[in-house]
Amino acid sequence: MRDIDSTSEHRLRVPVSMVSGYCDSSSIAIIEQKELDAWKPFFSFREGSMLRRIAVVAFCANDELAAVVLVLDCPYLSVESLAIKLIVSAIREPAEALLGRNQEARRRAGFRHVLSGTTEVVSHIEDQRRTANHQPVTCATVSVSGLVDAICTAYPGADRYRASQDVLRIIGSMLEETAVAGLLDDGRIVVSLSSDTTAHADLVVHQLGLGLGQLFCEMDATIDLAPQIVRIRPDGPSVTEALGVA
Repeated sequence: MRDIDSTSEHRLRVPVSMVSGYCDSSSIAIIEQKELDAWKPFFSFREGSMLRRIAVVAFCANDELAAVVLVLDCPYLSVESLAIKLIVSAIREPAEALLGRNQEARRRAGFRHVLSGTTEVVSHIEDQRRTANHQPVTCATVSVSGLVDAICTAYPGADRYRASQDVLRIIGSMLEETAVAGLLDDGRIVVSLSSDTTAHADLVVHQLGLGLGQLFCEMDATIDLAPQIVRIRPDGPSVTEALGVA
């Protein structure tokens, strides 16, 4: 058993359309030979060159695809697939029951309030500024590098990019309707507040710090978000200048 390399971890963003057809609780798809060609772009050159078979194990809840497990390197794939089917059948039912119970929670935390990348963040704030009726857009930049460092130290196998994305999504789910969180390319997170919460920017950031501290209380690290409140006025500097990004 081994992990895939970090390049493959970043590339492995498989479109739902490629796996939605596998939502069949009675089967496991074994992909091999020419069918593998469509999957190789999602892996590094090294991993792709070693692919011989992929077992696609789909987990569904309420007839909707909820999760997919890809088995790439397993001795059972080199023999009759009955063995892996028996293994998966033992875990499929409890896994699908768990996914079904959590489906509504996952929908509520659908990360509607999360942006990824400087371009998305700047575009969102520019849209806010255009519709702000001559009022400034209030944002807070926070640093989560210390928290991400602590996660990667506690879990040496953790991927820093994935950890940053997870922290971003946690913050987005905590904000709900009060703000939108976005991850800048330099690693800072921007919290762009809605118009009815701009007066409470300090309180929102304070609550974020408390919430993250409780979630990661077992980490041997002090979470200092180092917040900076930025008010972007309609007639002021550009959004990129105000946020200090290139």
